[in-house]
Amino acid sequence: MLGNKKKKSKSFLSTNKLRTYLFLLVLYFIFNFGSAFSQDRSGLWVGEVLLGKVAEVSVPLDQNNIPRAPDPDTPTETSDLASLKLIIHVDSAGVFRLLKDVAILKRNPNNLDAVLEGDISLITDPSLYSDFPGQFAQRIASATFDFGDEKATEAVTAVMDNAVSAGMSKIQSNANASKDEIKTAARTSANTIISNANVDKRFDDYLKSHLTGQKIEEKIANGGAFVKDAGSAPVEPFNDNRIIEMVDSLNSILSENISDSLKLNKLHNTAASFVDSGSEYERFLSGYYISQMIQGAAEEAATQKIVNSETDSNEIIQEINKNQKVQTANLEALTISITLYGYNDTRGKDAINKIISDIANFASLSDLTTESALKKVLMDEGMRSLRDDVKRYPMSSTAPSSGYNSFIKTGDFAGAAELVSEAVASAIREDKSKTFSDTSSQRSAAKVAAAISLQSLLAAAARVNSSEILMTGSFPNRVSAEVKLPAMHPTNPFRHRRNPDHVFGFDISRNIELIYEENASESDVLQGIYKEEIFGLHKPLGPQKNTGLKVEGTFKLYRVSNVKTLNAN
Repeated sequence: MLGNKKKKSKSFLSTNKLRTYLFLLVLYFIFNFGSAFSQDRSGLWVGEVLLGKVAEVSVPLDQNNIPRAPDPDTPTETSDLASLKLIIHVDSAGVFRLLKDVAILKRNPNNLDAVLEGDISLITDPSLYSDFPGQFAQRIASATFDFGDEKATEAVTAVMDNAVSAGMSKIQSNANASKDEIKTAARTSANTIISNANVDKRFDDYLKSHLTGQKIEEKIANGGAFVKDAGSAPVEPFNDNRIIEMVDSLNSILSENISDSLKLNKLHNTAASFVDSGSEYERFLSGYYISQMIQGAAEEAATQKIVNSETDSNEIIQEINKNQKVQTANLEALTISITLYGYNDTRGKDAINKIISDIANFASLSDLTTESALKKVLMDEGMRSLRDDVKRYPMSSTAPSSGYNSFIKTGDFAGAAELVSEAVASAIREDKSKTFSDTSSQRSAAKVAAAISLQSLLAAAARVNSSEILMTGSFPNRVSAEVKLPAMHPTNPFRHRRNPDHVFGFDISRNIELIYEENASESDVLQGIYKEEIFGLHKPLGPQKNTGLKVEGTFKLYRVSNVKTLNAN
């Protein structure tokens, strides 16, 4: 029976693997056929992880009946393999993101070619579905990887921790402190966290004081470097490092040996990219308007070249700029510009001009004699220009998500200081009145009371959605990510809706690492070693009690789309 069961399991796994490979192969041909081959690793990658090793956690007895604890740092082979679906996106800057789901949608469901990036959108934000026409679309999801926006949970936890610490400091400095005095100290400290949680406001305030367009122009005129001050340092626990990243990038441009006009343009555009927390520029480059612009420019250039084989590139550019699709793209380029830098934010316009120039130059030198053939190669040239020649700018990796920004602006979060300070003050005073009360018992009572008072807020924080997780590193080496599932997250495995004892779960943290292995024979395949260390599912292991549950295996990913930007407009 056991042998038959094991054989059936392997057969089922093999069938699933075959289905997965066929599914990925079909996706690849649907979304990549006819598109220009990309030498970089940008795009959507989908595949699977096969886990074949896991650390042993039980302590067996040896032949002498002596417990021999296994080494938790050395996973051992399993008798079978576990399969996990893995979804990763790589943007134009080579930044890796772990996704839990993505929908592949067409801008025009009747377009069977769909060869340009703008014809296809990769959507991780369900609120954007209504922007697309109705269609039979493909959605890829992985139940294995789920996560919330841990920043929201960290904000609420910081409110509780600060209130408890301030309340305890007050009672320790004044043993006779009244409940109102303890409450005031706790509320003041908690409100500091609530105020600092709005990192977008802090970033905007700094920009208006130090990094406006006018101040950038003054820096070019007067010389010197942009200076960091106390207001630029990240505030714990939010670690929003945008100000420092932006100042460092601007100072790097100041040191470049280029003309002042070019330097000023680059400064404005780089500053705009750091302010562009919604990645509107990158979404524009991978979106509908650029796609239509390339088609319109290719059509216009092909027509002009066939009508007059002696036409030069400047004449072709003049005609291209009259095209309706090109004009529409130019209007959209204005709408995505950052208002703080006004017309000095030329990122979108510069991208359009560069693509048009490349298409016009290619057309003027072409010896093709049919309009359809010339249009096709000009569209390919436009895509090449978009991929290779259009300027990309550095962006911050620490900007908060829209879900986080919405959460910290709610009335419940704003009123958390009053609730938690009342709970902390009452708990400390009540515990202090007990016979065997001490600092430790008072602090424990305050922590429990704080958690109970903000239980609903913690649950709301845990539900703040995050559609992707930023990964550190890059191939050809390795990338890693930390996946967190808060204790109050709806899908936390320790929570059970119908069991009142399981209202709270445990915080689960998964440290994931992908180690790349070179595979010269398949350019659209990434493969290598998969490692993961999980905290929260099991008590900490090892002599120092700081080792999680470790698993290992292999991964293999297939590029199913070359689209470089998620949620492109």
